[in-house]
Amino acid sequence: MRLADRTKWPRKWWWPASKKIELSEEDWKKQHDEISKALNKLLLVLIGFCFFCGLALGAPDRSLLASDAKIKLPFADTEISFVAFLILAPLVLTALSFYLHIFAGYWLNLTRQRPSPSNSELLHPELPFVFNLPYRTATWLSTFLFYWLVPIMLGVFTWKVLPRPEAPTLIAFTSSFVVVFLFLLIRRRSNQTSKIGLFLLWLTFLCSVSFAALAFYSWASNHMLGRHDPQFWQIYFRRVLSRQLHLQKADLTKQDLEYVDLTVANLYGAHLAGADLYRAHLAGADLYRANLTGANLTGAHLSVGASDAIDLTQEQLNSARGNKDTELPHDLVMPKSWK
Repeated sequence: MRLADRTKWPRKWWWPASKKIELSEEDWKKQHDEISKALNKLLLVLIGFCFFCGLALGAPDRSLLASDAKIKLPFADTEISFVAFLILAPLVLTALSFYLHIFAGYWLNLTRQRPSPSNSELLHPELPFVFNLPYRTATWLSTFLFYWLVPIMLGVFTWKVLPRPEAPTLIAFTSSFVVVFLFLLIRRRSNQTSKIGLFLLWLTFLCSVSFAALAFYSWASNHMLGRHDPQFWQIYFRRVLSRQLHLQKADLTKQDLEYVDLTVANLYGAHLAGADLYRAHLAGADLYRANLTGANLTGAHLSVGASDAIDLTQEQLNSARGNKDTELPHDLVMPKSWK
């Protein structure tokens, strides 16, 4: 009986009773129309900003990997720091979303209790947010725009930032956002929601909570998907090398890059000081101005036929560590310390 009571916890958390709104029929219509107009305007702004972010993130992955990477803003013909864009754009999306849902919550209360001439509460079937058409397709599209558009956009941000050190933070942020919006969707569900639909919502919510907890653990410990986790770099390099990896000026200091295939990778100006490149494949890699101070090149492959490492200098070798098994281009001499 307690679980069935919507005025008591825990049921009131996910299915709160509607707050009584004392309005005349005329005032109700006026507020309903004003809130509907505000919702439509905010939603258009949100859709437009998502489109703007999507165009900006359409830049090739290789141009977003450098530590000082810049991104070109659509329609503005100007460039800003990619890191700044990663901070500002998700914050703006979040602010617009919550502002939109403040209005949406009040709009739902209005639609669910329309005053009758006798001033008594009358259950009013809620219409879809956007189209005001009593069709299932319109309801689904409205639900997508209100509850899934921004999480999907944040997911695109997360995907693009995976190889960067900001990845754990954005993964945790996106996961938390999905959990909040799923809970909001459960709280606002219609009384006519089927048991199967409700079960799927709760199942998705619980899975999202579990993933968000894992993401926060990863963010806090920097153990999974973090820049200091060698498994992350191993997985990432194997995933994107087919697209010719560009890591100009990338910060790979002290990274564990054992056995990594960096063939034909662009490592121009990359920071590889102290990196463990044990048996790594670097034939054909562009190492111009790369910092190899203290890097472990033991057993590394820097020469495979004609595919010698590009612009590798004797000075770079002298500052790195290696052994007799390290394969060097024919025009370079193995440092005495390696023997």
